[in-house]
Amino acid sequence: MRLFEVIESSSIQGELDALTASLKQKHGLKHLWIFDTGNDMIELSAIMVDKAEQKQGVGTAAMNDLTDYADRRGLTIVLTPGVKDIHQGTSSRSRLVKFYKGFGFKENKGRSMDFAVGGGKMIRHPR
Repeated sequence: MRLFEVIESSSIQGELDALTASLKQKHGLKHLWIFDTGNDMIELSAIMVDKAEQKQGVGTAAMNDLTDYADRRGLTIVLTPGVKDIHQGTSSRSRLVKFYKGFGFKENKGRSMDFAVGGGKMIRHPR
């Protein structure tokens, strides 16, 4: 077995793809992208709720399901909060940071910054 095959076989991307499809259907999400970055870490690349569904708990319910999954699997979640974008429905980065902090995410900066993750991101370790 080659090194690439070992790395590929250890990936949980197929499981994440199934989780993504399930969460999109269950919560009626517009977009949801989750990727395996290796080392027991996944990246939430995008989560979007239709404008008509915003402020009704849809995103919160989806995030609760995602963090529950990550906790059960012992996975760290990394994400980059979006910036204001009226076309995507993003009102402000600071509002998103506050939203994600409610799920246990911390800004990756300062003395505790994980340089492997990178600045400008948020990180949540499993509970």
